[in-house]
Amino acid sequence: MQKLNARLEQENASLKKKLEDVWRRMEQEAEETRLITRLEETRKNQEEIDRMMYKITKLEAELRDKDETVSVLEANLRSLHTQSAQAISHQQSLQENTHKKQKQANADLDETPYINTAYDMIP
Repeated sequence: MQKLNARLEQENASLKKKLEDVWRRMEQEAEETRLITRLEETRKNQEEIDRMMYKITKLEAELRDKDETVSVLEANLRSLHTQSAQAISHQQSLQENTHKKQKQANADLDETPYINTAYDMIP
């Protein structure tokens, strides 16, 4: 009976050790599953971050292009404004000169004596 008890205790200890090993392996597998899931989530997040960074880079390039276009348009607008102001100034100067010449011509006419012509003698 003692042999039987000793053998049962030995088998019990062996089964307990096997059970502990199985339990430890199950916990390790569960941890590995959690880590794999976390790794997959991290990978997906990194892919999303990479896509967003690519979009941001593209948008920044587009923004730089548009900024350059705006700068060129602003420079053109300033140039056109300057040209317009110069044209207006030139036009005013021409009008003033024309007005002065008309005044002078009128003054000259006023000072010119009247000459009778053949047309003036027709009744």
